[in-house]
Amino acid sequence: MRTKTEERRQRIVDIAADAFREQGFEHTSMAEIASRVGGSKATLYNYFPSKEALFVEVTLQAAHHHMEQAFTLLRPDDDLRGVLQRFSERALAVFGSQSFISMRRTVIAESSRQGVGPLFYENGPGKGTIQIENYLRAAMERGQLRQCDCRIAAQHLRGLIEAETMEPLLFRLVEGFTPAEISAIVSRALDVFFAAYGPREAR
Repeated sequence: MRTKTEERRQRIVDIAADAFREQGFEHTSMAEIASRVGGSKATLYNYFPSKEALFVEVTLQAAHHHMEQAFTLLRPDDDLRGVLQRFSERALAVFGSQSFISMRRTVIAESSRQGVGPLFYENGPGKGTIQIENYLRAAMERGQLRQCDCRIAAQHLRGLIEAETMEPLLFRLVEGFTPAEISAIVSRALDVFFAAYGPREAR
């Protein structure tokens, strides 16, 4: 029974993804999604409490698999910079993909609607930041970084990684970045990060 329930939930997400992509969030109703799924709105609401919650699930699934692969790279290592370089390159390749940028534009456009912004952040970027925060805290305990507010350090790291890329991508100034460009961008970001957060004796 649980397998069938999970399969039906995933079917709803897949069908909703098609509907949102074709018509946008505003012009897609729960009634239409229910019709495409072949059930009632009541059944749909048993799985998702609102259209906003369903939309957020659709957007998060688009990047979940790739980002999970990136987070597996965050393992204890004497070469902390090497770990952060590889992780950041993988993450930036995901963040900079056309599918993710398209999703991000949609989320930004719809974030003023009640629930969309907080739901997306708490279940996406928020969770990612916590994982980075925990990894940096462990690095601080090993003496690889200076002691500081781990949450802020994680936010700074994410901001530095995206600093050269997000606006050009969001505003269509560029279509993407090559692996070599991503590597160089991440290296510059880590230069700044370690200048601020590296062990005091190294600085």
